[in-house]
Amino acid sequence: MQMVTYDMQGRKVKSFSNLVEGINYINMYNVPKGIYLWKLEKEGRIIGDGKWVKR
Repeated sequence: MQMVTYDMQGRKVKSFSNLVEGINYINMYNVPKGIYLWKLEKEGRIIGDGKWVKR
């Protein structure tokens, strides 16, 4: 699985690959405060998406 995070302008901020089903630790420490969109893909298909806020 892979997770890609985008800023609100649609620019890719970070990408994480080799994720496994279950709990994964995602390090977003060096990302500036703001609103971000994320997309979770498995075998080329989107299996989840959403947004989150870093304060």
